[in-house]
Amino acid sequence: MNTAAGRPGMLVANVFNGPADEAEPACTSALAAAHAAGIKVIGYVDTGYFGG
Repeated sequence: MNTAAGRPGMLVANVFNGPADEAEPACTSALAAAHAAGIKVIGYVDTGYFGG
């Protein structure tokens, strides 16, 4: 994603929606690399979808 000719300008990441209770190094590294490549990284947080 970071090296593609038409790389995106924005990335939305939901990093706390998996089996682990802590940050995974591969995910952290990928997000840092995307940010360093000039991609705006936005964190997604599940808020319960309006109480659901």
